[in-house]
Amino acid sequence: MSQRRPTIIDVARAAGVSKGAVSFALNGRPGVAEETRRRILAVAKELGWTPSHRARALSTSRAFAVGLVLARPPELLGADPFFPAFIAGVERVLAEQSQALVLQVVTSQRAEEDGYRRLAADGRVDGVFLLDLRVADPRIALLEELGLPAVTLGRPDVASPFPAVLVDDRPGIAAAVRHLVELGHRHVAHVAGPDHFLHGSARRDAWENALRDAGLSPGPACRPTSRRPVGPEPPTTCSTWPTRRARSSTPTT
Repeated sequence: MSQRRPTIIDVARAAGVSKGAVSFALNGRPGVAEETRRRILAVAKELGWTPSHRARALSTSRAFAVGLVLARPPELLGADPFFPAFIAGVERVLAEQSQALVLQVVTSQRAEEDGYRRLAADGRVDGVFLLDLRVADPRIALLEELGLPAVTLGRPDVASPFPAVLVDDRPGIAAAVRHLVELGHRHVAHVAGPDHFLHGSARRDAWENALRDAGLSPGPACRPTSRRPVGPEPPTTCSTWPTRRARSSTPTT
């Protein structure tokens, strides 16, 4: 039979103080003499008292959790180096604050919207991370409607009341282009992501600007998933790019 978990009533009884005094001391709130606070903390440690997440959530009307809804095929998450590193960093910081990450992986934008609505309706999270910002992203208005606080990874191109963590991809892309140019390459293509992602268009712009700074014309930009061109060049695809180069009068590099 498992031993009963000690409560703040047990701590109060052992320390000879009120339940309210124990609550103040354990939560670091003023209103308790320092000597009394130390005695309460010592008794709590001796009894093996640990905070109850459920009781804490009920008393503060908080979930002590942050949500993340990803609209991506689950099998691709492991292949993308960004998301495992991002989730690991989030988990590490949240764990230090005794909070949790509620992760949902969905396969459509409709399912993503339903996921946000469920998180808000059930009170399972105190806020969410918003990733993969889109052109005229409708999720900003949705989260405002739901009253769900958020932090966006990147700055939306629509009005947003939410704080943003900014990631600047331009220096890395510019450095990659310079490296290729210094090696003697003159035809540099760009494999782009979907058009509706803001970070995709920002990276394409950085690629174009870096090539122009080097005195070169941008090569084709293409999406291997749809095999449709997304750049300024005449209609082409990634697979036909070597053929076009072979027909060029300049040496291929």
